[in-house]
Amino acid sequence: MKKSLFLFLALVFLGAFSSQSQTNQITLKVNMSDQTVSPNGVHVAGSFQDWNPSSTPMIDEGNGIYSYTFEASEFANLNFKFINGNDWPQSEAVPAACGLPDGFGGYNRILETGGVDVIYGPVCFGECVNCISVVELTTVNLTLRVNMSEQTVSPNGVHVAGNFQEWNPSSTPLTPVGNGVYEVTVEVPANEDAVFKFINGNDWPQQETAPLDCAVGDGFGGSNRVLAVADMDMTFGPVCFGECQDCAPIVDPNLVTVVFQVNMSNTNVSANGVHLAGNFQGWNPNGTIMNDLGGSIYEIAYEVEANSTIEFRFINGSEWADAEIVPAECGIINDFGEYNRTLNVGDSNQAFGPVCFSECSDCEIVVPTMVIFQVDMSNETVSTEGVYIAGSFNDWDPTATQLVDGGNGLYQGIAFINPGTTVQYKFLNGPAFAGEETVPMECGVINDFGGYDRQIEVGTEMITTEMVCFGTCSACVVIPSVELTFNVDMTGQVVSAQGVHVAGTFNDFSPSSTIMTNVSGNLYSVTVSAPQNQTILYKFINGNDWPFVESVPFECGVSDGFGGYNRSIVTDDVDINLPTVCFSSCVACVPDAVNEVSNEMLSFYPNPASSVITVQGNYRGNFKIVNSIGSLVAMGTMNSEFQQLDLSGLSEGLYIIYTDKQMELGRFIKE
Repeated sequence: MKKSLFLFLALVFLGAFSSQSQTNQITLKVNMSDQTVSPNGVHVAGSFQDWNPSSTPMIDEGNGIYSYTFEASEFANLNFKFINGNDWPQSEAVPAACGLPDGFGGYNRILETGGVDVIYGPVCFGECVNCISVVELTTVNLTLRVNMSEQTVSPNGVHVAGNFQEWNPSSTPLTPVGNGVYEVTVEVPANEDAVFKFINGNDWPQQETAPLDCAVGDGFGGSNRVLAVADMDMTFGPVCFGECQDCAPIVDPNLVTVVFQVNMSNTNVSANGVHLAGNFQGWNPNGTIMNDLGGSIYEIAYEVEANSTIEFRFINGSEWADAEIVPAECGIINDFGEYNRTLNVGDSNQAFGPVCFSECSDCEIVVPTMVIFQVDMSNETVSTEGVYIAGSFNDWDPTATQLVDGGNGLYQGIAFINPGTTVQYKFLNGPAFAGEETVPMECGVINDFGGYDRQIEVGTEMITTEMVCFGTCSACVVIPSVELTFNVDMTGQVVSAQGVHVAGTFNDFSPSSTIMTNVSGNLYSVTVSAPQNQTILYKFINGNDWPFVESVPFECGVSDGFGGYNRSIVTDDVDINLPTVCFSSCVACVPDAVNEVSNEMLSFYPNPASSVITVQGNYRGNFKIVNSIGSLVAMGTMNSEFQQLDLSGLSEGLYIIYTDKQMELGRFIKE
């Protein structure tokens, strides 16, 4: 009874197991050794993955073999092909001898899985069998090892030079691996001689001279090591520097532990951390990283030889350029004219530090001093982005320190600066050096750009700088102002949807900042503040940009430096309401002439035009053509309803036609 029950349970278990085992593991392999493999890799596409040429990359197993493993149903009939890339144009051409038609004039590989796991291939890409030829290994890895335990290792490290790296004495450094042994692995041609020598440093004067028992003359009075390289990876050494065999064993010295500590509180710590370099660790600037204990203290414990004198330096980073500058009073001079720290080690564990980075003793607690910078911007048009200060205290960042508007043109900014610091700075009208002030020589110090910076010495007491005028050495001189009212008559003009503006010296000739108000009919007016007893230059604009500026007649204008004219007025100490003038005219508009011109406005076609333009209209008489800045470029006479103008002599841009009485007849564009 028990035996029957056991058989029953066994059959149930086997039945359950067989019902669960309905898939097999399929591995497809292809040999690409006869192909140049695509940068996009090798893929497989088939009925098991919806024939997608880019979704199934194969794994590089080495020696040209690529594979892909997946689960497939038992007794499945799989169709597939390999792809050298990730798209159909790179698919293999499967021979008919081992494929089935794919319906597109080619063939697919086919695999019936059966009821067991299957490994298909490797087969050669585009062939029925594996590749016949196998690419021979042309290079091997050669590990070179030298024992420097009998040498004082150069601060520049240990190098090797040879025929495999163009005999460069500084390009191939060796890495210390312990017990005085240094090694490097290089790639060398297989089945050829490797010729080389070790260098205690990084230049030829520090090269070894190996005995001729194990070397050959180099033709320069020295010797080279020679090693016959086979077709497999090899290791040479370790050999003792300048000898044929390894160095004699060195009795380990009595070692003690020295705990080194450095205080970095006065230094911005490098993202690469703080390191220790010394003669006890090969002067490697990135080999011994120190631990951050918090509170700006960094520490490392290192075993050194008892009863020895060690030299070392702390590194704020991981390169020699980041090394501290050890003061002469607590250092010993080295071969580079600088100073190393030194410590006489006894026969028991001891500690060094903490010392302040680049100082002889520990860091003093530094309380930054508050400095309040002040500038008066009363005589400036302040940038919409505000006023800034840039200086040595903020790394000359023009955006780092914005000043606060205190009203009446006065701005202040606060910075906290360590005592004993000399600070150079200047104010900026906006967050860029394009708006920097020009500091006068009388109150500045020369900088590296031929200009001058302001300068202060920071002590322990709070400093409030003297309120100075932007770009000067003293307080601003307040320039009294008057109210100046401009009036223009736009009769005869089609007023722009952007309105009428006035630009002048009072607003830095901005064509869009001072819009005029339509007070009645065609009359526009605006009142601005202007300095007393100064010449104010200005002109009106039918719109808000320079192409629509009026053409000021020379009879009532002064040269604008661009071939045109500006209007001008000299202020005194009383407000001025300027008389109304006609746009582009010296006098008020003439009503009769306006009516006449409005009936005689000209039309142009095509407009824009490139070479010839046709003018149509009722106007008869002389006319003149001016460009967008008011310069006269041509004159003519309109004597018929249709008339053509030759534009070949004109530059691209906007042109305006006026009557002799400065009334506008129309506008056209030369393209």
